[in-house]
Amino acid sequence: MTRRRIITSILSGVASFFGGSVQAQSSDQIDNANQELSFDFKNFKFEHVTTTGADALAELVRQKSRAGFQPIILGGDEDLRFITGAWEQHMPPDPSVILKRANDFGDKFDIRAFRVQEHADLVAKLKESGTYKPTDGDYEELTPEAGEWPETPEVILPTVNIDILKGVALPKVYIALIPISRNDEIPAYFSWGNWNSNPPAEVHVAMLRKWNREYGAELIGMTGDVLNMKVKRRPTSKDEALALALEQFRYCEDLVLQGTQTVEALAGAVMVSDYWYFWWD
Repeated sequence: MTRRRIITSILSGVASFFGGSVQAQSSDQIDNANQELSFDFKNFKFEHVTTTGADALAELVRQKSRAGFQPIILGGDEDLRFITGAWEQHMPPDPSVILKRANDFGDKFDIRAFRVQEHADLVAKLKESGTYKPTDGDYEELTPEAGEWPETPEVILPTVNIDILKGVALPKVYIALIPISRNDEIPAYFSWGNWNSNPPAEVHVAMLRKWNREYGAELIGMTGDVLNMKVKRRPTSKDEALALALEQFRYCEDLVLQGTQTVEALAGAVMVSDYWYFWWD
């Protein structure tokens, strides 16, 4: 299944893709999965709980009642190996360094301004190294095709607790308990991001802070290349939804380019959804 098909399936509602509901795996499937190599937690520095994909969202709510911790769904064994493998390879800096960078952005973080500066920094490095070409010049923002407002906007549902290719809930899901008081700080503790078009961890922190103020957004799930957020408030007008969808496109361009195809389709989706989905190649 292509990434475009996967994202389209997510935006069309995972429940409908799975034939009406997120199905739990059979006992035979669970037994087979449990025979696979489990994640080795000896170097994992956070407390965690294990649950099933079918119960992951309910367990996340239960864990939120614990004082002094912020819970986050990290998917299954394969997802966790991916996250921590990148984590160990890149030797993440002290979270306080990342959080300071996020604080330096201020309260009015602008993802477009960040992308422009990101490009300018890249050009400067290319010129310094002597590999600059004219095609590396001024920043040109990617723009998706213009589209019509969807007659029936699609609903976005969480993905970190399911196996999309098989159409079933994961038999085993881990929820890490991060000993912090703010949900928006979670990416800093994994140094999550900073590859290809995926921005560095401080940008994820800054976007979470901005969207928390505006929509009550909270990070609920993180795998090696996917973030899931839950929001308390939806955009209340088409203009607001379009502005938000464009901001989400600048944050995560593949969400549109390999998913909805148009900002209008994404805008329609965020108007009817309590969850947001982001993926970086």
